[in-house]
Amino acid sequence: MYEDEMPVFIKIDNYKEVIELLHVIQGKIDEAKDYLDRIHDLKNAEDEKINQWVEVVRNLDKKVDFVNMTLVKPKK
Repeated sequence: MYEDEMPVFIKIDNYKEVIELLHVIQGKIDEAKDYLDRIHDLKNAEDEKINQWVEVVRNLDKKVDFVNMTLVKPKK
């Protein structure tokens, strides 16, 4: 029999404690997943907002360049 196939024996007293501990651990893992999902959503929203700001700044830069070239460029 392989080691991973061998039965595991636990005292009944310890079994209940282990099961309770596993439930607590699973609850903490679920909580961590929820937090990570929220962080991911916030990051995506932040990235989207930053991309919008970058586009606004690019548009403003183009407009300022156009105005600058129009005012500075000598007329022939």
